[in-house]
Amino acid sequence: MPKGDFNLAGYNDICSISWEIDQIKTSGGVVFPLLYFQAKLHIKPIITINQKTQEERIIPFTITALSGELKIPKINTVAYIQPIFCDFFSYFKEKGKDYPVNIYIPLSPSAIIAIEEQRKAEDLICELYLQILACLHQPIYDIKTMSPEKQPIIGFSAGEAYIRFTIPQSVWTKKLLPGLGFGQRHLLEITLPKISKNKKFIKAVKKLEEAWSAYREGRDAEVLRICYPLWETIAKPPDRENFKKILKDKKFHSDKGKHLANFLHSLAEFCHLARHDKPEEPEVPIDHRDAEFILLTTHIALAYLSRI
Repeated sequence: MPKGDFNLAGYNDICSISWEIDQIKTSGGVVFPLLYFQAKLHIKPIITINQKTQEERIIPFTITALSGELKIPKINTVAYIQPIFCDFFSYFKEKGKDYPVNIYIPLSPSAIIAIEEQRKAEDLICELYLQILACLHQPIYDIKTMSPEKQPIIGFSAGEAYIRFTIPQSVWTKKLLPGLGFGQRHLLEITLPKISKNKKFIKAVKKLEEAWSAYREGRDAEVLRICYPLWETIAKPPDRENFKKILKDKKFHSDKGKHLANFLHSLAEFCHLARHDKPEEPEVPIDHRDAEFILLTTHIALAYLSRI
């Protein structure tokens, strides 16, 4: 598993700090996707000798905080580690001491999508940057009678570590992505396509972002209510004739245009079920399946139209 050493500014000759990841896990699903590493920190002070007096000494230290960030090549920072406040003391042990630590990294839906777009159905390359804050204690000279009690603090130092490692595609897609809720919202190996930058679709994209927010908050009917005016920003009213006209103006193949116009019209009509403009008609129940279907289909259809 990945491991590395901390570079403690100006104090590498008096102490040693290393870390190693034991396991990589995910949890939280759609509501709060979380990537976390079960790791251990190995810390120990180093005995130094005064060349003139041949006197031995140890400067004990305590790690008080740990933070950092997760990076993906070509994306840069995609998420930050939740800061960890701790009390890991060196304890003067000759072989050092191991401290278990869980490194939690919340991932937003946009971060997961960015990772998948960069990964391109291959192994995932990660770069983990860690920073620590350590306080240094008063030196111990009588090493044989060292007390496990902490000495007075004489200063602070910051350290950092970097490691680059690969998560195999099979592990990422089968064991980690499902825990992030990604499999519940997107196909594992087919990421949601990007919507091309086009002035005609600015309002539609804004509506789509609102629909994603409603979906993440569990407001299923609201997803459909937002998606209907989304299509109205493109064709008003969003019926097959208006969609046919738009596709014809783009010199889209007539046979494909006919079926695509019918599809978009039906999609908009499905969204309209949640608006319930006619009180005399029975209200149509909308559930999470409907919201998921409409949101994904609308996103893909909008991306397709933006690239015609």
